[in-house]
Amino acid sequence: RLLGLASGSPMRRRGPTSFHAGAGPAGLANNATPGSSADATPLAEERLDVFDADPGAPSAVDPHDGVVRLVAEPVARASHQLGVSLGLAEATRLDALEARIEAKLEENWREMTREAKGSLNLSAVSRRIFVMETGLHDLRYELNSEAGLVDAPDLLWEHALAERLYEKVVAHFDTRRRTALLNERLSYSLDYLKTLSEHVRHEYSSRLEKIIIVIIFFELCLGMVSHADR
Repeated sequence: RLLGLASGSPMRRRGPTSFHAGAGPAGLANNATPGSSADATPLAEERLDVFDADPGAPSAVDPHDGVVRLVAEPVARASHQLGVSLGLAEATRLDALEARIEAKLEENWREMTREAKGSLNLSAVSRRIFVMETGLHDLRYELNSEAGLVDAPDLLWEHALAERLYEKVVAHFDTRRRTALLNERLSYSLDYLKTLSEHVRHEYSSRLEKIIIVIIFFELCLGMVSHADR
């Protein structure tokens, strides 16, 4: 039913979300439409070669080269295509998110290296660490919020073979292992930022202690001067 509604829609099919040169506030190029391919770079994309399956053979994903072979029967082929498409969508989402996480971790590392060389404004450093931790937590939430990496989408529950095709596509792009590695890298970065935050708090406390000692010293000096005058 869902596929029938989609195929009967008069709307033009859209391509992958893309960056365009000269994009306006909405993120689209001037005189460009969503999904146009001219001078556009997709945010992320994954591809699989699709061929017709041999007569009598079921739809399958080759575990070695990732070639997809689909049956020719229209109804079965539609559900199998849906499973493969959802798997590709999951892999593409992870690919785009992976690039964002890598860029964010690299940016944080450069900034922390620069801050570690010395900064007198400890409050600004502490604030910067908090902003970095918040950004990494947001990325981790986005990484793990989708249930598609664990369970097959609800649309495939009534189509056993389509569900298996989805799982094979997800396995082909190694999404589970890549997600686990990204979680490990995020955990390491958060632990590193936590260590820096503790160090900044220690430096701040040490600075306050020194200021208090200096104030007490000056009070003692004033007291000794006033006592000598008497």
